[in-house]
Amino acid sequence: MTLIIMALSFLLFLFSDSLKGQGLFHLINNAFFQAISARTAGFYTVPTSLFDEFTEIVLMLFMSIGAAPGSTAGGIKVTTLALIFVFIRSVLKGDDDYIIFKRRIPYDIVKKALVIFIVFFALIALLSLVLMLQENYLRPVTVVFEVISAFATVGLSLDITPDLSLAGKIYIIIAMITGRIGILTMLILMVTPITTKKKVKYPEGRVLVG
Repeated sequence: MTLIIMALSFLLFLFSDSLKGQGLFHLINNAFFQAISARTAGFYTVPTSLFDEFTEIVLMLFMSIGAAPGSTAGGIKVTTLALIFVFIRSVLKGDDDYIIFKRRIPYDIVKKALVIFIVFFALIALLSLVLMLQENYLRPVTVVFEVISAFATVGLSLDITPDLSLAGKIYIIIAMITGRIGILTMLILMVTPITTKKKVKYPEGRVLVG
């Protein structure tokens, strides 16, 4: 997953006008550097004030993913994204098992990956909407960029944080703390697990989806 994400982000950044610099060498160098840095470090070789919307959107996509579990990077993690793809493939093929590299992934791990994925982007959407209402003079893309960077603990910024209101800065701080602790850890702390087995098993109910 790391190699795939690196290659895909590098190819996308090659289409960025913001990273072209002074020629082909600068474009390749900037694209490769930004493909790596966007997922954890927050460094940049081109000032963020020069980023066009294409570059900002690509950065938001890969900032959300982050790096591998156990690292200091934020985001949903590359293994979580891989399990999402495995889950989608299994559903489309009608498989009951989740197989990757000839290994069956337990359902509880896949379920945790789905929860992290959904809650992560739901929180980003919610906080972005709140911040847009609070700071209605800012571009929506700029607000979403700052929120994702805070949640994923990347460090990249479009330099709007100093100009935010007190409430806006508090929202960003909450996003940073939540992202640093981790979505799954926060949910475990907030939700009391059920230790006793249920004595009632309800009848199955099927609904239409899609």
